[in-house]
This record gives sequence, structure tokens and C-alpha cells, in this order.
Amino acid sequence: MIDEKKLIEDIEKEFDGVCVYDVSPSQAVNDFVEIVDRQPKVGQWIPCSERLPELRKDCLVTVKYSGFMGMHGIWIKTGHMEKEGVWRGDCCGGEVTAWMPLPPAYKEGE
Repeated sequence: MIDEKKLIEDIEKEFDGVCVYDVSPSQAVNDFVEIVDRQPKVGQWIPCSERLPELRKDCLVTVKYSGFMGMHGIWIKTGHMEKEGVWRGDCCGGEVTAWMPLPPAYKEGE
């Protein structure tokens, strides 16, 4: 799963001000492939230091606990960012280090 908004944003940044005549078709294809390869893949954790999720959009999170209510270690929880740096949901009390989008919900018959 590729984040379409991020992909479009990266492509626009990469080609901002570039004249189509400045690059060969094969170079343009190579540039696009490179940009797509940098996008997070299905099941890939995204470090919070690299990029944060959309606000108030639930996701899976990797949470590091250091004694909060007796919890220690790394846990996988669900949560969302209320505002930058403020997480809500099952991840409260720990340090969210990475996240990934939730998979689509199960639909009977698929």
C-alpha cells in the first residue's frame, strides 16, 4: 500500500521547475521508479522520526513502555495522533516509535 498523497507530494517536489525537455523519457521513468521505491510498502513500519500519520486517523503503532502501569518492552497497539506529539488510543503511556496504516476491514465473502 502506497500513500498516494505522499507519492504525489514527492513527485511534485522532485519535478518542481523541471522542464519536460530537460530529461530523456528513460531518465523520467527511472526518476519515477526511484520515487515509488522510496514509498512505504505493505506491512512496512514507518518510523515516527521519518514521517507522522494523518491527524486523528487510526493506525497500528509500535509502543515502547518503560514501566507505565507495570508495562515494559515493545508492544503493538492501535492509536491515532490527536495533534503533533500527542497520541490517543491504546498506546497511551508509552513512546510511539513507528506506525503503519490499518489494513482494510474484513468483508464477509471476500
